[in-house]
This record gives sequence, C-alpha cells and structure tokens, in this order.
Amino acid sequence: MFDLNINISGFKCGACVKLAKSVIEKIKGVKNVDVDISGKTLITSERNITVDKVKNALSDTGFKVI
Repeated sequence: MFDLNINISGFKCGACVKLAKSVIEKIKGVKNVDVDISGKTLITSERNITVDKVKNALSDTGFKVI
C-alpha cells in the first residue's frame, strides 16, 4: 500500500470535502481517502498515485492541490 499526503485548497463547507473525496476515490487504485475541512488529505492506494493524477482529477472542481 502507498500513502500520499497532500493539501487541497478551496473548501468552503462539508459538501466541498465530500465532493473532493468522491472525485479522488475514482482514481484507479485508490483504496481510501481521508479529507478534512482544512484541506489535509491522506490518500491510501494499492499503487503509487502521483500528485499530478490528483490535480487532474480535481481540475473541474475548483479545488487546488497546494
């Protein structure tokens, strides 16, 4: 298993957190996503997930990986 710790900006409410989590969960190989309202995010996957892959997944949401 691989862990990726990132920070995401642009959250205004709990619905934002849920949206980001659901988008990231769709990335192939992702097993678990923990996101909090401050943007701290832990992605656990069965293969190495790059930050660019997460950025691409979030590109249409308005959230940014910082």
